[in-house]
Amino acid sequence: MLTISNLDSDVRRLIELDIATGKATPVTPPLTWDVEAFALSKDGRILAYAINEDGFSRVVVQDRITRRALPQPDLPKGVLTALKFTDDGATLAIGLQTANSAGDTWAWGVTSGQLTRWTTSELGPLDPAQLAEPSLIRFKSFDGLEVPALVYRPVRVAADARTPVIIDIHGGPEAQTRPGWNPGAQYFADVLGRP
Repeated sequence: MLTISNLDSDVRRLIELDIATGKATPVTPPLTWDVEAFALSKDGRILAYAINEDGFSRVVVQDRITRRALPQPDLPKGVLTALKFTDDGATLAIGLQTANSAGDTWAWGVTSGQLTRWTTSELGPLDPAQLAEPSLIRFKSFDGLEVPALVYRPVRVAADARTPVIIDIHGGPEAQTRPGWNPGAQYFADVLGRP
């Protein structure tokens, strides 16, 4: 049985659990980030899993038996919402939110290596080109640790322009602000960029 667990690890990883013996065998290589979801083809041959790397989801596709990496999807930067194989295992459906998409489905051809956007989310009157794309920065904390932060800069101003700032501290460690669809961050980035 495959499952996600933090057994003997500081992060959540994908393990194979032998129900009879209770033995847990890691399936993923050593990671510094959590595995957030996984999918297995119906025949059990192809495995896909998503890793939360600094808030951004990265999907990994591999042959489950040989553990050999297969072609990898080059997805937009965002947050995974779903992962599922078609019955024949030839296509992996990937649900993804991004800073300028409330949620879309992508299709990854496992053998063809083709990535196709299946849906285009409805944003009403919003122009996706005018939405802020968050950038990941790091700064040193008082205790010397590096703290990651997502910065949403107004699109309508020059990159070096000075604008007001809102700092939104999310209250971890049990929570994490992620770079998915965030109407509040988009609104404030737009308003702060206006003269």
